[in-house]
Parts: sequence; C-alpha cells; structure tokens
Amino acid sequence: MEGSVPGTASEDLFPVEQITVGETELSVWVGDDTAERRQGLSMLEELPEGIDGMMFIFDPPGVPTFTMKDTVIPLDLWHFDPAGTLISMVAMEPCAEEPCALYPTSFPVGWSLETPSGDFTFEDGAILTTSGSG
Repeated sequence: MEGSVPGTASEDLFPVEQITVGETELSVWVGDDTAERRQGLSMLEELPEGIDGMMFIFDPPGVPTFTMKDTVIPLDLWHFDPAGTLISMVAMEPCAEEPCALYPTSFPVGWSLETPSGDFTFEDGAILTTSGSG
C-alpha cells in the first residue's frame, strides 16, 4: 500500500457478517483469505457507520501473527479457539513505520476479531457465534 493515504472506507469494502460475542451483537467485516487478512483495517482512520470491527477466519485453525503496520487507529485483538471460545485479548498500537511490533499467538485460533480500542469488553470464555453469511 505504498503511497496510500489514510482515510475512511465504504461499508462494502469486505463481506459483512453478523456475529455475537457473549451477549453482544456486532456487524463485522470478514477477512477469510490471505489478501484480506493482510489488508485488514490498515490505512483506515475510522470504521464506516454500521461496522464494529473485522473478523479473521482461520480454516483450518492457525497460529497467526498480527502487525499494525500502516494502521492508524488503536485496536483490540480478540482471539477465539476453534470451538469459538474467547481465549485472549491484546491491545495493539498504531505503527506508521518499520520496525512495527508483532502480536503473535502461541495457540491455534479459529477466529480473531479486531475492534477499535476500548469499544467493547468481552468476558474471558465468551462464545462467538456467527451468521455464516460472510
């Protein structure tokens, strides 16, 4: 994305799915391939109206590493095991230039969810359910 300028995006940048984490309902973009996961929420100054975050699907489950390169808003990263149980959260800070911090997992995850920092609080062990439409 060299030469890109941070900005906003339209709601249809990625497929949208309705999910629930515990008792909280969210509308999220879905990244289920390598290119979508690599782009993620980079270069966005804010999410469009009606989008609460971005969910990354790992099928089969994986042990991903995240980075905030070219991401301009702080994010909370929530990891769910292959059964959909919330197992960890890490706060990630924006990074405009290398070297950027890496945020690896040390366990297999089925889903990871990025939300703007502080927008949501989920209890450890909360269950992720998806509409399956993304």
